[in-house]
Amino acid sequence: MRMTAAIVCALAGSAFAGTVITDWDSGTFEGWTTTGTNGGLWTNPGTGGNPGGYLQYEDDPNGGLYPNELLAPVAYLGDYSAFEGVGYFEYDVIHLQPNLNPTDYPRIRLFGDNGEEAFSKGGFIVTDTWTSLHFDVVAADFEMVSGTWADLIDNITELRISGDNAIGSGLEGGVDNFKLYIPAPGAASVLALAGLVSARRRH
Repeated sequence: MRMTAAIVCALAGSAFAGTVITDWDSGTFEGWTTTGTNGGLWTNPGTGGNPGGYLQYEDDPNGGLYPNELLAPVAYLGDYSAFEGVGYFEYDVIHLQPNLNPTDYPRIRLFGDNGEEAFSKGGFIVTDTWTSLHFDVVAADFEMVSGTWADLIDNITELRISGDNAIGSGLEGGVDNFKLYIPAPGAASVLALAGLVSARRRH
């Protein structure tokens, strides 16, 4: 099992100087939390992932409740500006109930400390097999909901994933092997100093 942790400066000179990885193979949430107890339930069944454990979302029958989202641990938060264009996200998704009409895939949502918000772009995931997604830390791979990209990435205060990707209720989205890569050796050092592990506040 790979623990959810920031591996910064540990691989000096390596092609991947720092990564943050969650594979959920332990059968637990491994530091991730959720936005609430209403509007659907996230669980780790311990098997069925790609491979091993993963997190699955079961939507509540009450369509009026806002979907319960995953919240990333602090290791994924902080100042992304130093590795814009060299860092990227990768994770695996699955559509768990083919008889429901899929409307989306589990998206990344990024929030900043002054109300900035963006979400990852892409198409629908309509298959019941695991599909890998890739998003670079660049403005072109995200759509702004509020604020500006430049203001957002200098202090990411929340990273969320929504599993509500179908019309109806029941099992919907599954997520596995969530990774943030920082490929440039120098970027990892800057990242650690800038506060990836401990999100800073702007003054």
